[in-house]
Amino acid sequence: MVARGEMTQSLERAATITLSDGVNTATGRAAASPSVHPLVALDYPIRIAGHAIFMVCIGSLLLARSAPMAVAVVALLQGLAWPHAAFLLARHSRNSKRTELINLGFDGFLAGAWSAYAHFNPWTSTLYFSALLLAFLSVGGVRLALPAIAATGVGALAVGSVVGFDFEAAGPPITAALCITGIVIYAIVFGIKSHSQAKGLVANRRLSQEQSRHIQEANRLLALARDESTAAQARAEEANQAKSLFLANMSHELRTPLNAIIGYAEMLQEEVSELDAAQIERDLLKISGAGKHLLGLINEVLDLSKIEAGKMDVAREPFDLAQVVREVASTAERVVAQHGNALLIRVADDVGTVIGDATKVRQILLNLLSNAGKFTKQGTVTLEADRREYEGRGAWVVLRVRDTGAGMAPEQQARLFQAFTQVDAGLARKHGGTGLGLALSRRFARLMGGDIDVESEPGSGTTFTVKIPAQPSDVALSYAVHDAARDTRSFPIFRPPYTAEMPLPEPAGAEPAPPADAAPGGILSTAEFLGKPVDRERLTRLLRTFRPGGAGHALVVEDDAAMRDILCRVLEREGWRVDEAASGRAALACIRARVPDLVLLDLMMPEMDGVDFLASFRLVQAWQAVPVVVITAKTLAEANLISVERYAAELSPAAPPAVRA
Repeated sequence: MVARGEMTQSLERAATITLSDGVNTATGRAAASPSVHPLVALDYPIRIAGHAIFMVCIGSLLLARSAPMAVAVVALLQGLAWPHAAFLLARHSRNSKRTELINLGFDGFLAGAWSAYAHFNPWTSTLYFSALLLAFLSVGGVRLALPAIAATGVGALAVGSVVGFDFEAAGPPITAALCITGIVIYAIVFGIKSHSQAKGLVANRRLSQEQSRHIQEANRLLALARDESTAAQARAEEANQAKSLFLANMSHELRTPLNAIIGYAEMLQEEVSELDAAQIERDLLKISGAGKHLLGLINEVLDLSKIEAGKMDVAREPFDLAQVVREVASTAERVVAQHGNALLIRVADDVGTVIGDATKVRQILLNLLSNAGKFTKQGTVTLEADRREYEGRGAWVVLRVRDTGAGMAPEQQARLFQAFTQVDAGLARKHGGTGLGLALSRRFARLMGGDIDVESEPGSGTTFTVKIPAQPSDVALSYAVHDAARDTRSFPIFRPPYTAEMPLPEPAGAEPAPPADAAPGGILSTAEFLGKPVDRERLTRLLRTFRPGGAGHALVVEDDAAMRDILCRVLEREGWRVDEAASGRAALACIRARVPDLVLLDLMMPEMDGVDFLASFRLVQAWQAVPVVVITAKTLAEANLISVERYAAELSPAAPPAVRA
């Protein structure tokens, strides 16, 4: 906005200067038609002064020599009438410059004629030639002076042939005095006029330079505005791309618990008469857990939307911080321990009571502890709570979550708190999630007047520090809500798409793989493509197509434990023996031990996703006949975009192979 305001002011200044220039120019030309060349207006006053001086000087000489009255009349008429006649001729001519040059030549002719008539008196001749040469050289240089001298010669020859070519050096003293005075006066008039013209040229040049500077400034501001517009467009495109990626990930995250809810509900409907109470309780617990997970994901999206709209409410109630920390530790202990981590709690004795939103503090700590446990294996996660006094700022609560995990590089930390982004944003992200947890945690901290910082180095773990005021004022909270809403509208930074490492497993005794185009159905051939939530009846019919008699061996490759359990139980009900794998790498290890008759494959998995698994799987000759059924929340078109980008091949469904004995 600042650049646009400066640009408008600069353009207005340039327009004002241009308009003033037009007015001044028009005023200067008031004495002549706009079509008259400037040389005409310049010569007009000089010619008046020059011929007036000539009339006085030649008149004194003619009177001293008792010249005929007719000659005196001619000299008088020339001095009084010729300057005006020359001006009118040039002004009304179609080509005023050409006419004026002819007039200058005629001036030279008259000078030569009168010099010859005066028998080449040195005083008058000097006056004529000095004035003419000064005028000719200043107007057109040597190029104009030479023709003018020639015209002077013609005039001298024309009159000299009539009166004779006599040379009379003598003359009255008054003529000499008048000629000297005339030369001085002519030089003064010519100098003043030339100086005036030079001042006008200098002023025009300065005006032109000023206009040029304003035009350059306007161009600079236009370029700046264009660059800002381009940058804004690029940021908008990046934001749209980030939200598209977020929606793709969120689609997967939302459908996964829905699949579990639907799958277990269908199983309970079919098997309620066969299952004992303990099994029903376990399934119901899984349904409850999946529903709570789904509710948490929806709440994250709604919370972010509320913050963006400035409608997020912040409670201002006293609560015991130590009690909140203990409750959070109890809830997060199981999540942290999943990867073999130990959870340590350190609470200072003086943390005391805090006035704020206990629910949001609890959610911040749960997000940070869950994040630390996710990225740490066989290590330690520490939660510390302390209270500090800052000069001029009052009491603040300082919460730290420290882990001994892999740490982060500076470029990863730069986008850590941006909404819709993750440290690993590709399809094969290692740790799952929607990319909203840390972003919401920082927004919550800022809503309460505080903030979250991170310190991390690769290989040295990560420390998140939460600072919130112990007793914030209502005014501070209102400003915090406004700033948090504005901060949400940020633009994420992207890195190149993730490309998973692809080992080429070769089981013992396997034949070398042929070229990719020799593989049946192509390098990424699949038997069927099923969307999530899975249609159990369709899956059951498909299983019977591959193995009508049952007793086959299947491999389920799915990272979500609940979905994997449902698929395994469906297969077992149809008589299949089932192996499980939570990632592409684990699946390849299972296949090395025993080649299955069928593979049920999820596409979105950690470490090695389904696309990379399928590419590695099809490169082994002994495994190329095994049918693969893809089960994913993505559409076939979306999955093909990924496979084409990586391998220039689509997930081409092929007809199911012949039933294996």
